[in-house]
Amino acid sequence: MKNNKKSWKIEGDTLPADLREKLKDVFRQSQNELDALPRPLTPPWEMFPDYARTSMGWRMGSGETFMDYFREWFLSLPLDERQDYINSTTIPDEWVGWLEGIHP
Repeated sequence: MKNNKKSWKIEGDTLPADLREKLKDVFRQSQNELDALPRPLTPPWEMFPDYARTSMGWRMGSGETFMDYFREWFLSLPLDERQDYINSTTIPDEWVGWLEGIHP
């Protein structure tokens, strides 16, 4: 009988092949979901209205994932389109200046 037990033990600097594939699958699924979001992207404070600007939700889980994606998308815009986005968005007081402060 074949042993199908997965071993995700990391030895040295190498991840087991099955773990690498699992991580690639999770990444692809997440990327596909993010790529399917309508453009322009909803600002973070509207996407996660229950998260305060200083919430730990921006540093883990779905808030962190969205924030990373939002930054990447925002920085991909030409400067004039970034400014148009800023001008067309209602920004809560605690978020004022945040968009202008995004840097690569």
